[in-house]
Amino acid sequence: MELVTVASLPSSIEAHLLRTLLESEGIPATILDEHISNTFLPIETLVGGVQLQVRAEDEEEARAIIERAQNAEIEADAESADAEESLPPGEEPRS
Repeated sequence: MELVTVASLPSSIEAHLLRTLLESEGIPATILDEHISNTFLPIETLVGGVQLQVRAEDEEEARAIIERAQNAEIEADAESADAEESLPPGEEPRS
C-alpha cells in the first residue's frame, strides 16, 4: 500500500484534527514525525513539520476534504472579523 503526504502541518494537534476529519469521512490516515516535532520544536522546520498521509487512491478526496475544511475556517475567521468591526465603539464581542 502506497502512502502519500496530503498535508505538512506545524503541530501534531493540527495533524490529529485533520486525521479525525478524514477518518470521519472514511479515509484512513497516518501521522508521521509527530514525536520529533513534539520533542524538538526547532527541528520541525527541518523535517517539514508533521506529515499527514493517506493511501494513494484516497489522495484526491483527502485533499478536497482538507481544502473544504481550510476554506470553512477562513470564512469563519472573516465572519468573526466582520462582526467585531460592526460593534459600536467600546463594546466587546460576545463569546
